Amino acid sequence: MKITIQAFGKIEEIIGDSDCTLNSGDTVKALYNQLAIQFPALANMMYAVAINNKIANPSSEIKEGDSIALLPPFSGG
Repeated sequence: MKITIQAFGKIEEIIGDSDCTLNSGDTVKALYNQLAIQFPALANMMYAVAINNKIANPSSEIKEGDSIALLPPFSGG
């Protein structure tokens, strides 16, 4: 399944663009694995995945047409 993701912050720098289309499995865990293969710098980075504006967990399902965002750690101050 092809999905389009939006990346922010440091993740955008690693991917090289704010938008990226890639082939992925149907769960967030599969997405993490695919991103680690395609962008090795993400393999050890902590970041969250949001599906349709809601933070997802590794077992969350991704469906074609979902809005996917990769969110770096947030800090306050």
